[in-house]
Amino acid sequence: MVAALAAHHGEVAEASAEALGRQFFAPGAAAWLAALVAAAADGRLVGYAVLLKGLQVDAAEPVVTLEHLHVAAGARGQGIGTALLAAAAEQGRAWGCAALGVAARADNAGAQRFYERRGLKGRPRGGIAYRMPLR
Repeated sequence: MVAALAAHHGEVAEASAEALGRQFFAPGAAAWLAALVAAAADGRLVGYAVLLKGLQVDAAEPVVTLEHLHVAAGARGQGIGTALLAAAAEQGRAWGCAALGVAARADNAGAQRFYERRGLKGRPRGGIAYRMPLR
């Protein structure tokens, strides 16, 4: 499903399932990393969310970032995304986080509507996300 989300945005997922598994099951990962999955009655994976616990430095508070939220195209409109968002908020509370944050691409009006309809408030910051390889 990570590859499906990347493809949805016109990108290619860089990580293999094995590499992701090593990260999710690494010693101590549960303290800062969580994956939530949604399956249909027949066992098919229909959605997932990935959460990261971090620190909002300017507020000196722990926060949970919803890094990924994806529902398979054929399963949308059934409340799966809403359930994953609620589970993400619950995990954030369990981690002692003060807030949940998520970013939606500027060209993804559907995601923006999804979050706004569920009470999340937009904090437009503009700018460009940068990345520096460390390996």
